[in-house]
Amino acid sequence: MIRAPVAGRVRSKNVDVGQFVTAGAPVATIYATDYVEVRLAIPDDELGFLDLPLYDPAGRPADPERPVTLSTTISGRTYEWKARIVRSEPEVDSRTRVAHVRARVEHPYRETVPGRPPLMVGMYVRARIPGRTVEGVMVLPRAAVRPGGEVLVVDGEDRLHRRRVEVLRAGEKGAILRAGLRKGERVCLTAVDPVVEGMAVRVMGEDRP
Repeated sequence: MIRAPVAGRVRSKNVDVGQFVTAGAPVATIYATDYVEVRLAIPDDELGFLDLPLYDPAGRPADPERPVTLSTTISGRTYEWKARIVRSEPEVDSRTRVAHVRARVEHPYRETVPGRPPLMVGMYVRARIPGRTVEGVMVLPRAAVRPGGEVLVVDGEDRLHRRRVEVLRAGEKGAILRAGLRKGERVCLTAVDPVVEGMAVRVMGEDRP
């Protein structure tokens, strides 16, 4: 009789019933099911927005455990699993410029949520990691920020002025500005080219006297 060293599942077998085996010959490949780890790729320019410390002030590797939510869609229905980031890999891939962290899910084959399928090895998932909270920022449509970190501000006389802003982050859903605009200022959202400093514009959607 052959006993597995851990509780798990058989991934592959190399022998059949009645077959002779020699000492030291592999008979099967198994994997444990007490937890699984998912390797997550994070672009290096995104690391600054995530609270994933790599080292503590004394220079020793820090404990990077952070919560993360994994999800996947099966037959039009989305399922989620709670996980935690247990460690980060020590290098950034020089070709793809991404860092890798490992998220662990405990007991992926238990039905801890009724009707949810198991998180099976080889399944593709998406990861949602809470980021850092930033105070005092402004969000604009991505198209409102011109090349070079400029926006077009409309003054009280409906005239355009170029303004340099500090872009904290820009993505498909918008641009987050750290500085450069004051509350209540109007920003031109229409593509204007060429732009002449002080040129008059017509503001749509405002009731003017």
